[in-house]
Amino acid sequence: MKWNIYISGALMFGLLVLVGLASADTYIVDDNWAGADYSSIQDAVDAAADTDEILVHYGTYYENVVIDKQLSIVGNGTAGTYVIDETGVDVIDVNHDNCNISGLTVQGGGTGSGSCIDITGYNLNNIWYCVLTNASGSGIFLSNSDLTTVAYCEMFENDLDGIEVYGDQNEVMYCDMYSNGDDGIHFLTGTFNIVHNSSSYYNTDDGVLIGGSGSENNSVIDCDIYGNGQYGIFVTVSHHDRIVDNWIYQNAETGIEIEDSNNTWINYTSISYHGIAGVAFHAGSEFNYIHNCSIFNNTGYGIDVYEADYNSIYFNEIFNNSNYGVNMVSGCNNNLVHHNNFINNTGSSSQGRDTTGNNDWDDGEEGNYWNDYSGTDVNHDGIGDQPYNIAGGLSNDTKPLMDDVNTSAPEKVPEFASIILPIIGTLLIIALFWRRE
Repeated sequence: MKWNIYISGALMFGLLVLVGLASADTYIVDDNWAGADYSSIQDAVDAAADTDEILVHYGTYYENVVIDKQLSIVGNGTAGTYVIDETGVDVIDVNHDNCNISGLTVQGGGTGSGSCIDITGYNLNNIWYCVLTNASGSGIFLSNSDLTTVAYCEMFENDLDGIEVYGDQNEVMYCDMYSNGDDGIHFLTGTFNIVHNSSSYYNTDDGVLIGGSGSENNSVIDCDIYGNGQYGIFVTVSHHDRIVDNWIYQNAETGIEIEDSNNTWINYTSISYHGIAGVAFHAGSEFNYIHNCSIFNNTGYGIDVYEADYNSIYFNEIFNNSNYGVNMVSGCNNNLVHHNNFINNTGSSSQGRDTTGNNDWDDGEEGNYWNDYSGTDVNHDGIGDQPYNIAGGLSNDTKPLMDDVNTSAPEKVPEFASIILPIIGTLLIIALFWRRE
C-alpha cells in the first residue's frame, strides 16, 4: 500500500473522530515543539478523560503506552509518526473499551514476547491505518476481545503472527500481513471472526490459520494469500467456516488444508501452484463442501482426501495438476464427486483415484466431465455409455458427461502472478525441502 494512502486515510479517520467527539478535549503531542501540550503520549493519556482525543505529531516516541480510558489516539501518518519500544514488552496496551488508534507506526523489538498493540479483555476497539512491525510477539494481539476492527493496516516482520486473535466477532479488512515469523493471521478458539479484502503473503508458516476448541463460523473472503511457507489457509478443529472469493497460490505445501474440521464451505476461489495439493481434507474432516472453484497447476493433487468422510466436491474446474485431480485413499467413505471438469490431470491411468470404493463419483443422475474419456454416447443423452475408470480398481464414474460442465469458477490467478509464479514456486519448493533437512 502506498504511504500517501495511509496518510490521507489516517487524516480522514481523524476528521471523523473530531466530528464525533466535538465536545471532547483534544491534546497535542509533539516531541520537538514547545507549543504542544505534551512531549510524551503517555503523559497525554494520563491527563485525558474519557472520550478525549490525542493528536500525535510527526516524531519518534520511545515509550510504552497504556491506554486505560476511552480515548482516540490519532497520528499524523505512518510515514513519520513512530512509537517504539525495543525492550520486548508490549508497545501499546489497550485496557479499555471503545478506543481508537490510527495513523501510527508501532515498532517493537527485544527478546521478550511483546506485541506492538495488545488488547486483552476489552471490546469494541478500532485500529486503523497503522503499521505494526518488528515485535518480539505479534503485530496485534487480541485476547478475550470481541468486536474489534483492524483496517488498512500493515503487519510485517513480527516474530510471531501478523495478528493473533482470541475472541469473537472481530474484523480484519484491507490489511497486508507479510514476512511474519509464524502466520499472517491467526484466529484461535473464536467465533464469527472475519478477514476480507486483505493480503497475507511470505509468512513463515500459514497465510491464515483458523482453529482451536470452540472455533466456528469464521470467514476468509476476497483475499490474496500466496508465497507462505506451509499452507495458504489452515483450518484445524474448527467448524462452519467459510472460504469464499479468494486467490490462493504459490504456498509451499497446500493451498487450503482442512483437518479435523466439519462444515467448511469453500467456493468461488482460485487455488493453484502448490507443492503438495491444491486442497486437502484430512484427519476426520467431514461434511465439508467445495464448489465453483478453480484448482489447477498444483505440483501434487488437485484435491487430496485422506481419512475423511461425507465431503462434497462439485462444479469445480480441476485441471493441469501433476497428479490425480481428486485423490481419495485410506479410510475415505461416502464422499461425493460430481459435475466437475477434469482436464489434463496426470495421475497414473486416470484423472481420479479411489482406493476404498465407498465413494460416489456421480450424483445418481450425472457424473463428471473427463477430457480423456473415450467412450460413446449412442443415444445422445449427454452421458457416456461406458463408465470412466477411476484408478484404484474399486470405483468408476458410471455416468460420465460427454460435454464440459458450465461452472462459476474463477478463471485464473491474477495476471502478474502468471509471470512470476514459476520462478517463485521453484524457490519455495527448494526452501521447503531445505527446511526439512
